[in-house]
Amino acid sequence: MKKKKGSGGTTGKNFPKNKYYLVLGIAVLIVLLLLILLVKALFDNLKPSYYSVENRQNNIEERQEKAKDNSGNYDVVGWVRVQGTKIDFPVVSGKNETFNSPVETTGYGWLSNLGDTEYHNVLRIYGHNVMNLGYQPYLHDESFVRFEELLAFTDYDFAKDNLYFQYSMNGEDYLYKIFAVSILSPYELDALPDGDFTQDELDDYVKTLKNNSIYDYSVDVSAKDDIVSLITCTGLLSDGYSYNDMIITGKRVAAGESAKKYSVNKSANYAKIEKIMKGDVDNEE
Repeated sequence: MKKKKGSGGTTGKNFPKNKYYLVLGIAVLIVLLLLILLVKALFDNLKPSYYSVENRQNNIEERQEKAKDNSGNYDVVGWVRVQGTKIDFPVVSGKNETFNSPVETTGYGWLSNLGDTEYHNVLRIYGHNVMNLGYQPYLHDESFVRFEELLAFTDYDFAKDNLYFQYSMNGEDYLYKIFAVSILSPYELDALPDGDFTQDELDDYVKTLKNNSIYDYSVDVSAKDDIVSLITCTGLLSDGYSYNDMIITGKRVAAGESAKKYSVNKSANYAKIEKIMKGDVDNEE
């Protein structure tokens, strides 16, 4: 009787060959995946910029014309735009102590020194925070039309992804690399000079900002750098009777310097913020 050929005999003979092709296929897929990841990494590194400056000169001119019709006690002098937020609006300078601009209700910032329309090596730009004064700040909300979204920088993931802001003034659009997110008493800022800082004054200011920063940024700052601070009030680390100032400070990016990601790490100061936002401790210094 002839032995019937069964499928089992064929499968047994081809199994080593099929196993070889299976392993080879998996190896090829792994190599392709690694190549894709390598190409992506190279592409990300070769991208010309992580943040691009947008021209805001026309916006400034439009608001300057509008200001002439609506008020006589302030000038529109610049424009501020912050990465990752809706902050993209004009900056004004009050002409005198009767300064009463639209900053109370709408999206405006203002310079610390009244009547000054010049660019200085240190600029402090203030903006109101009306809707985000809680001890556990929100990152974003539709009601935020002032500087409320600066409090988003208390979130570590947000801070890592948003490293730049833009300030436009005197016909130039400048880019700033954030190097400190600080919380200080407003009295410390009120004692600072207006206009250009001396090298010693600037050096002291930078040290104060860095020492009080909730993050450590891999950014070198010297007394030769131009810096801008964006400032709003916050209930964080307050004594319950007054507010502190939240300060986002950047140094101007040099011409030709690319705007790429750089490292951000939590500093020792972040521990207090982290506990407060988790509701673990009272909101006191």
